[in-house]
Amino acid sequence: MFSYENNLLRSRQPQPSHLLHLDVPYHQPFPPSPSPNSASPPPPKVTEPKCDNSQLSLAVIANQFSSFAEPTGFKLIHVPVRSRLPLQQLRSNLRRLHINPRRILDIQYSDRNLVSFLIHIVYEAEVSSQLNKFNITARDDLNPLDPSIIRNPALVNETIDCKIQPARKSFLHRIYTALQRFRAPNYNAVANFFVQSGFIDPEDLASYGLAPLYRYRT
Repeated sequence: MFSYENNLLRSRQPQPSHLLHLDVPYHQPFPPSPSPNSASPPPPKVTEPKCDNSQLSLAVIANQFSSFAEPTGFKLIHVPVRSRLPLQQLRSNLRRLHINPRRILDIQYSDRNLVSFLIHIVYEAEVSSQLNKFNITARDDLNPLDPSIIRNPALVNETIDCKIQPARKSFLHRIYTALQRFRAPNYNAVANFFVQSGFIDPEDLASYGLAPLYRYRT
């Protein structure tokens, strides 16, 4: 009897909260993060379509079979200077005047207070125009073979005819010295130009330690 009453009392007492059945909504667990060692393949990369350079390549190849549209040759532009400056400083000054130093193949002092720039004639208008912007006038009347530019004190009292050979020798020395600083193909192009102009003799190249000119086969 006592056991029946005890069971009845227990059933009437409130149950602990942790034993109550609550209607908690069910949440789906988050999917597991992919492992770096997962065997699944990476997402495909989107590749941009490549440009078709076939037309450009054909234009370059076709240009090889065309004649020279630009003039060929070289020229010395003579510009007055107040003092003789190092060549590196001269190139720096040209750069500050917005003249591309690469247009100047060589710089040499042809006379007292006179500097000469060896350029390709394609860039003659460009360089001259930039010099004119700063009121720098090139001397077109100068002949580098003129005997009057000889400043050797030993030849001051000599006649003009006696100065012709020294003037030519001095000019050729500057040209040969410039050729020693050139590399192919500039060397071959400049040397061929002065040979065809009659200024230098191909046989004299070896005496200055210069390589013989390359002969193009036809």
